[in-house]
Amino acid sequence: GGFQVITVVAKGDYNADGIEDIVIEKENSVLSGSYSSSHGYVLTRMSEQASFTVLAEW
Repeated sequence: GGFQVITVVAKGDYNADGIEDIVIEKENSVLSGSYSSSHGYVLTRMSEQASFTVLAEW
């Protein structure tokens, strides 16, 4: 089997709209084997009550 770890790396207003955004890292691994990968995302909201939207990905 595999697993994912999601870590909040930073918070701030990265797109200057007055609403706090977050930077997260997602790590993927397997329990037995050597596979792993990681991805970064900046998540934003279009309003205070809205769900998060991906602003940038790497």
